[in-house]
Amino acid sequence: MLCEDGIIKAMAQQLCYHIKNMGEVSYIYGAATKKEYRRRGLMGNLLKYSFDLDRKKGRVASILIPQNKPLFEYYSLLGYEKVFYVKSGFFDGCIEKTDGFELKSAGEKDILFMDRLYSHGAGADYIIRSYEYWQEQINMFRSLSGEVFILMKNGEACGYAFYNGDFVQEIFSDYMDVMLSLLCENYGRGLKYVTSGGDTPIGMMYSYHKPAENKCYLNLMFN
Repeated sequence: MLCEDGIIKAMAQQLCYHIKNMGEVSYIYGAATKKEYRRRGLMGNLLKYSFDLDRKKGRVASILIPQNKPLFEYYSLLGYEKVFYVKSGFFDGCIEKTDGFELKSAGEKDILFMDRLYSHGAGADYIIRSYEYWQEQINMFRSLSGEVFILMKNGEACGYAFYNGDFVQEIFSDYMDVMLSLLCENYGRGLKYVTSGGDTPIGMMYSYHKPAENKCYLNLMFN
Protein backbone atom coordinates (compact mmCIF):
# COMPACT_ATOMS: atom_id res chain seq x y z
CA MET A 1 0.00 0.00 0.00
CA LEU A 2 1.10 3.57 -0.69
CA CYS A 3 0.69 5.82 2.32
CA GLU A 4 1.62 9.51 2.49
CA ASP A 5 1.03 11.86 5.41
CA GLY A 6 -0.88 9.14 7.18
CA ILE A 7 -3.29 8.73 4.24
CA ILE A 8 -3.62 5.48 2.31
CA LYS A 9 -3.74 6.69 -1.28
CA ALA A 10 -3.30 3.47 -3.28
CA MET A 11 -3.19 -0.26 -2.55
CA ALA A 12 -2.87 -3.67 -4.17
CA GLN A 13 -2.50 -7.24 -2.97
CA GLN A 14 0.03 -9.77 -4.27
CA LEU A 15 -1.09 -13.39 -4.22
CA CYS A 16 1.37 -16.10 -5.19
CA TYR A 17 0.48 -18.70 -7.85
CA HIS A 18 2.32 -21.06 -10.18
CA ILE A 19 1.81 -21.25 -13.94
CA LYS A 20 2.59 -24.58 -15.56
CA ASN A 21 5.69 -24.46 -17.79
CA MET A 22 6.53 -20.95 -16.57
CA GLY A 23 7.02 -20.79 -12.81
CA GLU A 24 5.92 -18.74 -9.82
CA VAL A 25 4.02 -15.50 -10.46
CA SER A 26 2.28 -12.88 -8.36
CA TYR A 27 -1.36 -12.10 -9.00
CA ILE A 28 -2.23 -8.44 -8.45
CA TYR A 29 -5.64 -8.30 -6.81
CA GLY A 30 -7.71 -5.41 -5.47
CA ALA A 31 -5.57 -2.69 -7.08
CA ALA A 32 -7.19 0.66 -6.32
CA THR A 33 -6.36 4.34 -5.94
CA LYS A 34 -8.48 6.69 -3.87
CA LYS A 35 -10.48 8.84 -6.28
CA GLU A 36 -8.99 12.20 -5.37
CA TYR A 37 -5.43 10.91 -5.85
CA ARG A 38 -5.83 9.31 -9.27
CA ARG A 39 -3.87 10.35 -12.39
CA ARG A 40 -0.75 11.05 -10.34
CA GLY A 41 1.16 7.88 -11.21
CA LEU A 42 0.64 6.35 -7.78
CA MET A 43 -0.53 2.94 -9.00
CA GLY A 44 2.31 2.81 -11.51
CA ASN A 45 4.82 3.46 -8.71
CA LEU A 46 3.16 0.85 -6.50
CA LEU A 47 3.28 -1.78 -9.24
CA LYS A 48 6.93 -1.02 -10.01
CA TYR A 49 7.65 -1.62 -6.33
CA SER A 50 5.79 -4.95 -6.56
CA PHE A 51 7.96 -5.89 -9.58
CA ASP A 52 11.09 -5.37 -7.46
CA LEU A 53 9.65 -7.60 -4.72
CA ASP A 54 8.84 -10.28 -7.29
CA ARG A 55 12.33 -10.29 -8.74
CA LYS A 56 13.87 -10.60 -5.27
CA LYS A 57 11.64 -13.62 -4.62
CA GLY A 58 12.52 -15.24 -7.95
CA ARG A 59 9.09 -14.89 -9.52
CA VAL A 60 8.87 -14.85 -13.29
CA ALA A 61 5.96 -12.44 -13.86
CA SER A 62 3.18 -10.27 -12.49
CA ILE A 63 -0.36 -11.05 -13.65
CA LEU A 64 -3.74 -9.38 -13.27
CA ILE A 65 -7.31 -9.28 -14.61
CA PRO A 66 -8.43 -5.80 -15.76
CA GLN A 67 -12.10 -5.18 -15.09
CA ASN A 68 -12.82 -3.14 -18.23
CA LYS A 69 -11.35 -2.07 -21.59
CA PRO A 70 -9.80 1.23 -20.37
CA LEU A 71 -7.89 -0.72 -17.72
CA PHE A 72 -6.49 -3.05 -20.39
CA GLU A 73 -5.16 0.08 -22.11
CA TYR A 74 -3.83 1.52 -18.84
CA TYR A 75 -1.91 -1.62 -17.84
CA SER A 76 -0.46 -1.97 -21.33
CA LEU A 77 1.22 1.41 -20.79
CA LEU A 78 2.92 -0.08 -17.73
CA GLY A 79 4.29 -3.00 -19.74
CA TYR A 80 1.59 -5.64 -19.26
CA GLU A 81 0.60 -7.74 -22.27
CA LYS A 82 -2.54 -9.74 -23.05
CA VAL A 83 -1.66 -13.41 -22.65
CA PHE A 84 -4.69 -14.91 -20.89
CA TYR A 85 -7.70 -15.80 -23.02
CA VAL A 86 -11.02 -17.59 -22.56
CA LYS A 87 -13.87 -18.80 -24.69
CA SER A 88 -17.09 -17.05 -23.75
CA GLY A 89 -20.55 -17.65 -25.09
CA PHE A 90 -24.28 -17.60 -24.50
CA PHE A 91 -26.48 -20.68 -24.31
CA ASP A 92 -30.25 -20.26 -24.62
CA GLY A 93 -32.14 -23.47 -25.05
CA CYS A 94 -32.28 -27.15 -24.28
CA ILE A 95 -31.16 -30.21 -26.17
CA GLU A 96 -33.19 -33.37 -26.29
CA LYS A 97 -30.64 -36.08 -25.62
CA THR A 98 -29.94 -35.78 -21.90
CA ASP A 99 -31.01 -39.30 -20.86
CA GLY A 100 -28.55 -40.83 -18.44
CA PHE A 101 -27.20 -37.42 -17.39
CA GLU A 102 -27.86 -35.59 -14.13
CA LEU A 103 -26.42 -32.76 -12.06
CA LYS A 104 -25.23 -33.10 -8.49
CA SER A 105 -23.72 -30.66 -6.04
CA ALA A 106 -19.92 -30.88 -5.91
CA GLY A 107 -18.32 -32.19 -2.74
CA GLU A 108 -14.74 -32.47 -1.51
CA LYS A 109 -14.54 -35.99 -2.93
CA ASP A 110 -15.01 -34.47 -6.40
CA ILE A 111 -12.03 -32.10 -6.21
CA LEU A 112 -9.46 -34.55 -7.59
CA PHE A 113 -11.73 -35.26 -10.57
CA MET A 114 -12.29 -31.53 -11.13
CA ASP A 115 -8.57 -30.84 -11.04
CA ARG A 116 -7.82 -33.62 -13.54
CA LEU A 117 -10.49 -32.31 -15.91
CA TYR A 118 -9.24 -28.73 -15.51
CA SER A 119 -5.60 -29.70 -16.08
CA HIS A 120 -6.55 -31.63 -19.22
CA GLY A 121 -8.77 -28.92 -20.67
CA ALA A 122 -7.02 -25.66 -19.76
CA GLY A 123 -4.31 -25.86 -22.43
CA ALA A 124 -0.53 -25.80 -22.18
CA ASP A 125 -0.06 -22.93 -19.70
CA TYR A 126 -2.49 -22.43 -16.84
CA ILE A 127 -2.65 -21.58 -13.15
CA ILE A 128 -1.91 -24.71 -11.13
CA ARG A 129 -4.61 -25.14 -8.49
CA SER A 130 -4.01 -26.72 -5.12
CA TYR A 131 -6.58 -28.79 -3.24
CA GLU A 132 -7.03 -25.85 -0.86
CA TYR A 133 -7.61 -23.53 -3.82
CA TRP A 134 -10.51 -25.70 -5.01
CA GLN A 135 -12.00 -25.84 -1.51
CA GLU A 136 -11.75 -22.07 -1.18
CA GLN A 137 -13.42 -21.41 -4.52
CA ILE A 138 -16.29 -23.85 -3.88
CA ASN A 139 -16.92 -22.35 -0.44
CA MET A 140 -16.75 -18.81 -1.81
CA PHE A 141 -19.27 -19.52 -4.57
CA ARG A 142 -21.72 -20.98 -2.10
CA SER A 143 -21.29 -18.09 0.32
CA LEU A 144 -22.27 -15.78 -2.58
CA SER A 145 -25.45 -17.78 -3.34
CA GLY A 146 -23.83 -19.67 -6.20
CA GLU A 147 -23.32 -23.38 -6.66
CA VAL A 148 -20.77 -25.81 -8.07
CA PHE A 149 -22.16 -28.73 -10.03
CA ILE A 150 -20.82 -32.06 -11.22
CA LEU A 151 -22.26 -33.57 -14.40
CA MET A 152 -22.91 -37.30 -14.02
CA LYS A 153 -23.33 -39.74 -16.91
CA ASN A 154 -24.68 -43.12 -15.86
CA GLY A 155 -23.17 -42.61 -12.41
CA GLU A 156 -19.75 -41.37 -13.61
CA ALA A 157 -18.51 -37.78 -13.29
CA CYS A 158 -17.90 -36.15 -16.67
CA GLY A 159 -17.98 -32.38 -16.12
CA TYR A 160 -18.16 -29.50 -13.65
CA ALA A 161 -19.49 -25.94 -13.62
CA PHE A 162 -19.24 -22.94 -11.30
CA TYR A 163 -22.68 -21.35 -11.55
CA ASN A 164 -24.05 -18.09 -10.17
CA GLY A 165 -27.33 -16.61 -11.38
CA ASP A 166 -27.32 -16.53 -15.17
CA PHE A 167 -23.52 -16.87 -15.40
CA VAL A 168 -21.46 -20.05 -15.56
CA GLN A 169 -18.09 -18.61 -14.62
CA GLU A 170 -16.20 -21.78 -15.52
CA ILE A 171 -17.28 -25.00 -17.21
CA PHE A 172 -15.29 -28.01 -18.36
CA SER A 173 -16.86 -31.10 -19.91
CA ASP A 174 -16.84 -33.17 -23.09
CA TYR A 175 -20.63 -32.83 -22.77
CA MET A 176 -20.76 -29.06 -22.28
CA ASP A 177 -24.02 -28.59 -24.23
CA VAL A 178 -25.68 -31.28 -22.12
CA MET A 179 -24.54 -29.61 -18.90
CA LEU A 180 -25.65 -26.16 -20.03
CA SER A 181 -28.96 -27.61 -21.15
CA LEU A 182 -29.58 -29.17 -17.73
CA LEU A 183 -28.68 -25.91 -16.02
CA CYS A 184 -31.11 -24.04 -18.27
CA GLU A 185 -33.80 -26.64 -17.63
CA ASN A 186 -33.42 -26.46 -13.86
CA TYR A 187 -32.47 -22.83 -13.28
CA GLY A 188 -33.87 -20.79 -16.15
CA ARG A 189 -32.93 -20.22 -19.76
CA GLY A 190 -30.21 -17.92 -20.96
CA LEU A 191 -26.75 -18.61 -19.59
CA LYS A 192 -23.49 -16.81 -20.22
CA TYR A 193 -20.55 -19.17 -19.84
CA VAL A 194 -16.76 -19.19 -19.82
CA THR A 195 -14.32 -21.99 -20.63
CA SER A 196 -10.86 -22.31 -22.16
CA GLY A 197 -9.70 -22.22 -25.76
CA GLY A 198 -11.13 -18.96 -27.05
CA ASP A 199 -9.94 -15.55 -28.20
CA THR A 200 -11.52 -13.31 -25.56
CA PRO A 201 -8.77 -11.58 -23.53
CA ILE A 202 -9.28 -11.83 -19.79
CA GLY A 203 -5.90 -11.18 -18.19
CA MET A 204 -2.48 -9.62 -18.66
CA MET A 205 1.11 -10.40 -17.74
CA TYR A 206 4.23 -8.36 -17.06
CA SER A 207 7.06 -10.80 -17.69
CA TYR A 208 10.48 -10.36 -16.09
CA HIS A 209 12.16 -12.67 -18.58
CA LYS A 210 10.45 -13.56 -21.85
CA PRO A 211 6.78 -13.28 -22.81
CA ALA A 212 4.51 -16.32 -22.80
CA GLU A 213 4.82 -18.42 -25.97
CA ASN A 214 1.25 -19.74 -25.84
CA LYS A 215 -2.15 -18.39 -24.96
CA CYS A 216 -2.57 -18.96 -21.23
CA TYR A 217 -5.68 -19.61 -19.15
CA LEU A 218 -6.73 -18.27 -15.79
CA ASN A 219 -10.11 -17.89 -14.16
CA LEU A 220 -11.75 -18.00 -10.72
CA MET A 221 -9.09 -15.65 -9.37
CA PHE A 222 -11.30 -13.69 -6.92
CA ASN A 223 -12.22 -11.53 -9.92
